[in-house]
Amino acid sequence: CDDQPFALVGNGVVQDAPMAQPLVDCGLVSVSAYTATYSMSLSPLNVSPVPNPGNKYATGDAAYFAKKFPDAIKKSAIFYPTTAAAANQGERAVQAREKLGYKFVYTNTYPLIQNDWKTQVQALKNKGVQYVTMVDTVNAAIGMLQAMQDADYHPKVIDLGQQYYDTTLTASGVANGVFVQSNTQPFENPSAAITQYVNELKQAAPDTPATSLGVQAFSAGLLFATAAKELGSNLTRKGLLEKLHAIHEWDGGGLHPIQDPGGNKVNSCTMILKITDGKFTTLYPGGDSNDPAKSFSCDPDAVMDVHGDWGPVPKLK
Repeated sequence: CDDQPFALVGNGVVQDAPMAQPLVDCGLVSVSAYTATYSMSLSPLNVSPVPNPGNKYATGDAAYFAKKFPDAIKKSAIFYPTTAAAANQGERAVQAREKLGYKFVYTNTYPLIQNDWKTQVQALKNKGVQYVTMVDTVNAAIGMLQAMQDADYHPKVIDLGQQYYDTTLTASGVANGVFVQSNTQPFENPSAAITQYVNELKQAAPDTPATSLGVQAFSAGLLFATAAKELGSNLTRKGLLEKLHAIHEWDGGGLHPIQDPGGNKVNSCTMILKITDGKFTTLYPGGDSNDPAKSFSCDPDAVMDVHGDWGPVPKLK
């Protein structure tokens, strides 16, 4: 704020709760790639191309597994650190899934890093856990999966969020059979917009891998540019925010399903990938279209209210 930037664009911070109120206090508009905590997700000065408001939860993937693996979800487990971002997401995930019939027989939280996956995996095995999910880093997932392989333990469902749509996971050699969500068009079957993102990324940062979160950052840049262009030479923070709040249909030109960034509404569209032979393959809904409007399952009822003591909502002065 002291440097007086005009806006933040394409930003994403895992521990973003402490910055939520200060950004509002100095009037800084954030067109973020993603938000991670309750406070930032409901900030009045934040607009994201793929909104994730903390009081709502998209349940399309959880409903899919409940239908396909009704016995497995009765013995569920979740792992997440106790940091604000992970705890927010982990508690929301449990709350929503329990309403769909999931029974969590094992929950493990840890201050920042889980160092003993061997013991944790043995506990899962002893309890007969058949559904496992987590809110952590790709490296944490690899550590857990390696321990499962070493223990010859193979739960029916390992369900990971969209941040795990990363080639580091497939390259690990221990992730075959794992399910991964995606809220952007997959790189394996790219739309024209995804191809443009990949090409732009190669030019700007040749050694940086393409990721789903990177797509969201690219979409945030396009969202900012669209709103700013409408203002012409009269570009102000107030005008920018007004233009952003007026955008209620946004797909970044085909980067992801249509979203409502202006209304900060969570999208109900679901795509589930499965890692097979070291590669991401589309499992659900199973279409091979490169059109996001056809390659996602979008059920308007697949959104649930969630509630918790997850921090304050920033207030305008």
